Amino acid sequence: MRHSKTLAVLSLVALLIPSAAAAGKRADARARAEPMPSWATTEGKARARLDLVVALIDGGRCEEALQLIAQLRRDGSPPDTIDLLQAEALREVGLFDESEEMLRSYLTKNRRDAAAHNQLGILRMEQRDFEAAATSFGEAAQLAPSSPDYQNNLGFALLSTKHPDEAVTALRSALKLDGSRAQTRNNLGFALVAADRADEAYRVFRSAGSDADAHYNVGVGLELSGEAEAALFRYERALKADPKHPQARAAMSRVGVPTEQEKAQ
Repeated sequence: MRHSKTLAVLSLVALLIPSAAAAGKRADARARAEPMPSWATTEGKARARLDLVVALIDGGRCEEALQLIAQLRRDGSPPDTIDLLQAEALREVGLFDESEEMLRSYLTKNRRDAAAHNQLGILRMEQRDFEAAATSFGEAAQLAPSSPDYQNNLGFALLSTKHPDEAVTALRSALKLDGSRAQTRNNLGFALVAADRADEAYRVFRSAGSDADAHYNVGVGLELSGEAEAALFRYERALKADPKHPQARAAMSRVGVPTEQEKAQ
């Protein structure tokens, strides 16, 4: 009787341990029921490698980015997915001609790619060809009118080509799309100074920084426009708001006017 009880227990335990075949069937069923995570798919892995390229470029590690791009090409990644990244990395390491060649080749097949036109505009800015940069940024902004980046870049290029009124229009468009960007506000402030609208520029600068910084920035814009006397007035206002403002103090010295403290000494 004891013997039969032992067999019964062993038999029950055996029923609880699945055979290899049964376990495999259940694993297959789970695999069918639970799709593979996106990051584990072939497409997901490729996307992760592209994201790594972007991170390397953003982190200033462009040589490593170029090495990874070369590996992606050897692995058969579609050229269109990596051409723009390679053009950007080439530009960042100073290979402007190679970057331009790649961008132009890409644009012959993808004329309506706003990102490519924007990249070409950035390259032109690096080469200090501001007119050509404005043209490229204008193409990008027209193709992607909802991008504040492209509108901001267009405004900056137009300011650099001595078209302040057009720059103001583009930069105001950028702020309508994203009013949180201090950089765009500052660009708009300098465009307003160049357009002879210093008081309006002060209000824009003030929205992005301190009272002293706002007066100082207006002064810089006026000095760049050759209006030394008006610039001095703004630098003095900056120092009145913040007597220790280092940039304003340096500006006063640069234009040959001693600060009140220097006069006292």
